[in-house]
Amino acid sequence: LLNQWVNLIAVFDLSADKVKFYVNGVKQTNEYDISTVTGTISNNQALTIGTMYGWQTDAKMDEVRVYNGAFSASQVWDLYKQKFGTINSSQNSRITNGLVGLWSFNGGDISNGVALDRSGQGNNGNLFNIATSTFYDAGKVGQGFNFDGSNDYIKLSTDASVSGNGTIAFWFKTN
Repeated sequence: LLNQWVNLIAVFDLSADKVKFYVNGVKQTNEYDISTVTGTISNNQALTIGTMYGWQTDAKMDEVRVYNGAFSASQVWDLYKQKFGTINSSQNSRITNGLVGLWSFNGGDISNGVALDRSGQGNNGNLFNIATSTFYDAGKVGQGFNFDGSNDYIKLSTDASVSGNGTIAFWFKTN
């Protein structure tokens, strides 16, 4: 899967105590048991794209989406197979039920160093440590972001969260 666009979708299903992963619409055989996870999830920290727990992304990313609710296998397939249309055509109105955040990274969805959330929820993200000469790049659909594995990231508001079950989807291409 090197040097090609890959769709990754993670489905958090609390009723089944599982996290399921889908690559290009196909469910992976490994599911992760979360039944022994204790405590609460606190959202007093801003969410980020491009970095997590000190790990830095070294890949291109595009069309990041966060949903309330655990998607079914057919919903995952629909999201993966959605018709992207022509380059730079907006995908913002596609599969919006339960949408908490949508960051397309297209030129019109970036303003003054801010990745605009097109879900309607207002969870915009500030861009940090980007090199404007290399960060903006061709994406899966229109423009994407090229994270260099160093220290660039997007910091979202603390409101970009799911309550209970959730689904996270994005496209990536390794550098």
